[in-house]
Amino acid sequence: INQFSTQLRAVEFYYVFILIWSVGILWIHGLGFEIRATLWRLIFMPWIGYLAAIISLLHNLLT
Repeated sequence: INQFSTQLRAVEFYYVFILIWSVGILWIHGLGFEIRATLWRLIFMPWIGYLAAIISLLHNLLT
C-alpha cells in the first residue's frame, strides 16, 4: 500500500486502462449480469477480459 499511487503513475497509461477494463469485464461476468445488446456483448466478452488481464500482467512482470 505504501507508494501505491507513485508506482501506479510509473506504469504507462494504457496498461493501467487495460487492466481496469479487464477487471471490469471479469467482474460483470462473475456477478452473472446478462448483457443483451450485441455491441456491448462484443466489448465485454469474457475471453477478451482474460486475455487483456494476462497480457497486462505479463508485461508488468517482465518490465
